[in-house]
Amino acid sequence: EGGAPNDCEETPGASYARDIVATEDCQVVKVDVEELRRLTAVGHPGAVALVERLGSLHYSRVTQLKKVCQGHEDLADVIARQDFLITQYALQYHSLGKKGKLEIQATKQLGSADALSVAYSPGVAEPCLAIEANPDLSYEYTARGHLVGVVSNRTAVLGLGDIGALASKPVMEGKAVLFKKFGKLDSFDIELNESDPDKLIDIICALEPTFGGINLEDIKAPECYYIEPRVQARVNIPVMHDDQHGTAIIAGAGLVNALDITGKDISQIKVVVSGMGAAGFTVARHFITCLLYTSPSPRDS
Repeated sequence: EGGAPNDCEETPGASYARDIVATEDCQVVKVDVEELRRLTAVGHPGAVALVERLGSLHYSRVTQLKKVCQGHEDLADVIARQDFLITQYALQYHSLGKKGKLEIQATKQLGSADALSVAYSPGVAEPCLAIEANPDLSYEYTARGHLVGVVSNRTAVLGLGDIGALASKPVMEGKAVLFKKFGKLDSFDIELNESDPDKLIDIICALEPTFGGINLEDIKAPECYYIEPRVQARVNIPVMHDDQHGTAIIAGAGLVNALDITGKDISQIKVVVSGMGAAGFTVARHFITCLLYTSPSPRDS
């Protein structure tokens, strides 16, 4: 593959011409664009996979080109065009094939009437009775042990603010995808139209029988400080607020690694936290915890 120019100004507004070099034996297949669009529209798996792959490559190259062009005022139109292309691909990505990013798959064979009779009535009554006698068996006979509830009341979605429960759904589906990709856990995304903290707590607690854990997502501060501990106190499954705890964990890991690389002691540094929202407040509190556990004399710091 040919290299791109180092300076975007040398070819303002131009796409880079590249020589394609195959790294292994392959067969070149010509695909009619209109036929590809038609097949993609009806959800043909091969066509959807091809468009998704092409889109991913294009997204990567456009993003790289945008970085090269940053800071060049004469290329503002080029950057605007790249932003437009990125936006269009993001929308197309979510609508390719089966809409959205999630689906439910059966984990048992359901190819016969007998199998369906065991999966549902009458066979399903046996695990029901077993769980009634011993609730812990819900982890043995159901998906509960690897099922996470991704729950949001849409009050602080990404950097977009309160955009409504329905508009927050792509984000919650995305978090469910991350659980599957990196943790091998299944998830249901649950978007709630509820701003009252106490009512929200009641709703979340009522979901306990369904899940093995609850991931609270995009709930704004300061309500999140009130909601999360009260939910945790009322249920017997793990509860975390990703904006608080997830951010604090990775920030803490970064701090510990930075101290190790630089050879500094945590009691000898100064940390500035800009903003005390859900993430900032909990990161600061976690850093204090790191100090207490790693410094030999925290009181002297």
